[in-house]
Amino acid sequence: MKHIKKKFLLSLKLEKDAQEYLKTIESDKKVIDNIVKQDFKDYVPHVITEDGSFIQTFKYKRNNKTLFVPEPNPIVIYFSNSQVFLKSLNDSRDELFGDLTKNNDVGNVLNSSYRFFGFASNFVTSLFNALEAFINSQIPNDFEYKKVDKKSTEIFNKEQIQRYIQFDEKIKKVVPQITNKSFHRHYSHKFEILKKFKDLRDKVVHTKADQKTTPNYYQNLFTELLDFDYNQTILTTKEYINYYQENLIEKCDCGQDY
Repeated sequence: MKHIKKKFLLSLKLEKDAQEYLKTIESDKKVIDNIVKQDFKDYVPHVITEDGSFIQTFKYKRNNKTLFVPEPNPIVIYFSNSQVFLKSLNDSRDELFGDLTKNNDVGNVLNSSYRFFGFASNFVTSLFNALEAFINSQIPNDFEYKKVDKKSTEIFNKEQIQRYIQFDEKIKKVVPQITNKSFHRHYSHKFEILKKFKDLRDKVVHTKADQKTTPNYYQNLFTELLDFDYNQTILTTKEYINYYQENLIEKCDCGQDY
């Protein structure tokens, strides 16, 4: 998978005439300083890049000075991180199997084993962060989700949906209600991949020791990590995200793999 483009929140590309017009405007330092000092709550600063992109920033205080920090899209950051970990875990898994089958020095086996499981757990958490952040980003501020049965009706606002509605329900009911589109209906086989991924993520994040039958407390988890199809999972996650928000995850023009 190719390296993906950086994305920022609420960014847009200005038309040429708008770019040229802005170049003709001289900034008034006194006015700008006054805005910064008053720190208006409703004031959202933006920056304009050399290629004419208009990007939202947020205000950050450091050493009594106000800084304007570009606000990246966390979904894209998490996904990009998982790409980096994907290459590393694939390489380290190959090294581990190579060291084991060749009966290499035990030190090599220990190192490659440690590297693989570290990269694998980082991949899982990063990619699921991207998936969960994307799902939550689809919920409008004023949206209400109703759960109705014979005895009662529960109404959830945006914050409650994010905190208390389960992952499967968000994918199957909440997001389709909001978007009038349903990934799990159109691509049921791909949805099964996401379900398996969610199950593995839970095992990684909520690691439990199995002491019932063996001193190898984490053998089942480590075995699943060794067997898991990471390549298909990241591709399916990309398809899911882009199904609802076209080209949010898109390859960069630089042509690099990661």
